[in-house]
Amino acid sequence: SLDNTLRVCTLVPTEWVLIDVRVHAIARGFGHGRVELWAEDGTLLATASQSCVVRPRTSRPDDA
Repeated sequence: SLDNTLRVCTLVPTEWVLIDVRVHAIARGFGHGRVELWAEDGTLLATASQSCVVRPRTSRPDDA
């Protein structure tokens, strides 16, 4: 990761959290995405973003 940002909006009790991940761009070896975290009642809990370096997967000897 090059950077990570988490912005907490509201805290409410919830049994579970829905995480909506969206990749906005992958170009020239870099990627950027955004995340929204939602409570069970529909309350937006937080937003987040991340930029990262994207590299091709390298195979390992134990990969089949």
